[in-house]
Amino acid sequence: MQMTTAMCSDLPPSPTIDDVFRHIVLCLSGKISAELFGEVLDQIDLDAGAQAGLAGGSSSGVQRREHDDEDDS
Repeated sequence: MQMTTAMCSDLPPSPTIDDVFRHIVLCLSGKISAELFGEVLDQIDLDAGAQAGLAGGSSSGVQRREHDDEDDS
């Protein structure tokens, strides 16, 4: 499904990512079956979880290396 100009007309002038996701979900809710809608929401949750995991993993890895360096000195 492609975003069209008409779909975006309800968005504020400078939408946040939350505004865009909320708008997409509202657009999809009337267009697809409840089962498929649930799968879309699950996929969004998985994508958000993966992004949070990558950010957390990167940060914790840096902290761990700094801690290891202190032990070496």
